[in-house]
Amino acid sequence: MTLAALEATLIAYQDKDQAKKELPTLRAILQTKAEIYEKIQRFIPLIEGHYQFELLSGTSQVGGGTMPEVKLDTYLLALTRHSHKSTLLHTRLRTGSPAVISRIQDGTLMFDFRTIEENEYDLLASRLIDVLK
Repeated sequence: MTLAALEATLIAYQDKDQAKKELPTLRAILQTKAEIYEKIQRFIPLIEGHYQFELLSGTSQVGGGTMPEVKLDTYLLALTRHSHKSTLLHTRLRTGSPAVISRIQDGTLMFDFRTIEENEYDLLASRLIDVLK
């Protein structure tokens, strides 16, 4: 079973386009900063009116394996809500179901859309709105 999975992965790597479709980690690593910006722009309408937001330049850390310290340029979606502390929202997102991983940077709740797939947008928006209740 393990060898079959390894073989399938190695076959997928032979075709870059196919690999991006089949391997989420590789797809995330290969995204350009411009692609991430476009992803965030498509997400923002789902939470407009619930949060104040800002797009900031930042970095994604690949981490682990052969790339433990590699950082990639990205855009971050910074969210604020004056009636709620960022740390409280961060905790509610992380401990809720399903758990949502965010980061706190300079006291602000942030999301790196390098790791968020478009088919997760509705669920993420729903969770972001639910934690305000």
